[in-house]
Amino acid sequence: MIRMQCILLLFMWTNLSCQAKKHSLADACTQLAVSMYQDEFNYERISSYLEEYRNLMQESSQAQYEACNCADSLWLKRNTHRYTYLKKTHSTDLDTIQFLNGMSHAIDGMNLQAELRFQKLDSQVDSFAYVIKRLKVKHGKKKYIYGLISAEMDYLKEHKFELREQYLRLIDNIQSDPTIVDNVLVAFFNSDDAISNEMKKRIGKAKFERYFYRMYGIINTSSSSKFPINQIEILENIDYKIEEEKLDYILQSFYTPNWLKEIESKDLERLKRILDDPKFKVLESIQKLKDTLEKSRDY
Repeated sequence: MIRMQCILLLFMWTNLSCQAKKHSLADACTQLAVSMYQDEFNYERISSYLEEYRNLMQESSQAQYEACNCADSLWLKRNTHRYTYLKKTHSTDLDTIQFLNGMSHAIDGMNLQAELRFQKLDSQVDSFAYVIKRLKVKHGKKKYIYGLISAEMDYLKEHKFELREQYLRLIDNIQSDPTIVDNVLVAFFNSDDAISNEMKKRIGKAKFERYFYRMYGIINTSSSSKFPINQIEILENIDYKIEEEKLDYILQSFYTPNWLKEIESKDLERLKRILDDPKFKVLESIQKLKDTLEKSRDY
């Protein structure tokens, strides 16, 4: 009986000892910070500590999470601690500065996933609303030392096709914060024809003029149409007196070698009709392009 009690006591002591050795999030963050800023640089060791932190984060309660803002802690240390500069930290081309900066990005990505887990949201639409709320907090610069938005942008890029209609509703809402709209538009780069067409509908409207360059970039990175179809369609859709600077930006794309030889005659005629529209007649850049067409023997 005594022997059995000893075995039980030994088991309980061993179990408590193991639990004591298990790091808290704060302990894991400290361990990670020491490996990054005090110890000699060792990529494998840092990666191992980061993975330990990730595992603890996935199991943490909301109270444990809120007691440790490791992204902020590491972001602060990058400005206050010395470290040995290395041109290459491991097999990639990242130097020490890039690598250490990236750690806060990585942890904030974990933070966002943890927060979405704690919220117990019913759908991706609800998650999107939470991500937008988090963006507003970061832009307000009142809560975080680390205020970069890579975690939110990664989410927006990942779900841009699935949540396209929600993104477009936010863009169309005149009450939306312009900074948030800009973030959503950036997420739309390198999309598809459907999103490109949505931007073509909007880029010609006066209410979207502040987002002109973003929308222009989305169209050119997302459309499968060949040059200069996108530019012609953008010009065609403009229904207000656009700033000459923005118009010049579109028209400059026509001044590339051999573009007149590459454009089909039907599209050339279409362009001519657009340039003759009265809303463009007083603009110098339009007249310049019309003169170019007049002088071309291909026109």
